[in-house]
Amino acid sequence: GSPRRVAHAALLVALFAYGIWASLSVDLRLTQAAWFLGTQLVLLMKVHSFMAVTAELPQHTPTLRHLIYFLCAPTLVYAPSYPRTPNVRLYYVTEKVLAAVCTFTAMHVVCDTFIVPVLARSTTLPAHDAVLELLLPMTLMWILLFYLLFDVVLSLLAELTRFADRNFYGQWWNSTCFAAEFARTWNLPVSNWLRVHVYDEAQQRRRLGRGASMFVTFLLSAVVHEYFMVMLFRVVRPYLFAMQLSQLALWWLFERLALRGTRAGNLIFWAGMITGIPLLTTLYCREAEIEATLRADPHLAVGDGGHSGD
Repeated sequence: GSPRRVAHAALLVALFAYGIWASLSVDLRLTQAAWFLGTQLVLLMKVHSFMAVTAELPQHTPTLRHLIYFLCAPTLVYAPSYPRTPNVRLYYVTEKVLAAVCTFTAMHVVCDTFIVPVLARSTTLPAHDAVLELLLPMTLMWILLFYLLFDVVLSLLAELTRFADRNFYGQWWNSTCFAAEFARTWNLPVSNWLRVHVYDEAQQRRRLGRGASMFVTFLLSAVVHEYFMVMLFRVVRPYLFAMQLSQLALWWLFERLALRGTRAGNLIFWAGMITGIPLLTTLYCREAEIEATLRADPHLAVGDGGHSGD
């Protein structure tokens, strides 16, 4: 009913507002802020799914046990029950904990040795030089981060909660199009949430067509990603937002050029991944450093607009 929808919306707004307030009030390091923001977004998606699904299942009466299990399970879409494994395998838990420690250590070494020194010079180093120096380190960091989150952390959570579905990602490395393939396969928990709570609802409740529903889903994803970057770097520069939306045009172009499913399409995908990640990192770090400098001494903005050429 209407009161339930109002309570639903009010709770989501309160959680979202608290996340913004806490993020801006506490001076967190970049990795700490990323972890906090990621947790906030996961909690928002889980709360929305729990309330939306239970509202559609009047015969199901959720208990506190249902909610606690759902909050701990490695899924973002609520269901009254999930397939469960018979027990928790101690050797598997040990393996994943050791993998997490080793992967995090490797990420720390790569970041401190090859990434931080370059980003520290981001405002004085020409952008193309910074991108070139970060090509291999950022690609390696992305692969390590992906492995840590999707093959280690989520698998560990699944084992501890006896969650049987371990399908957290598809073969995104074989993608030949960002929007049509990579966006749908690299993060299946989020993709499933977007399909159930945005795409399907846009079609069923809002009576939108397939194309419009897909655009709304893609737009929401781009907005949320940009929100993450804004809160992380404390600057409003919609580079990631523009890059994500441009993938829709590239999708159409890849279809016209018949590049979908081809080796050439996969090579173009990897070229975009290898250059796009360090480019975005460089752009956001440069802007964040410039903004921090201007906040410390506003007089620097007078006469040069706060920016200097490469």
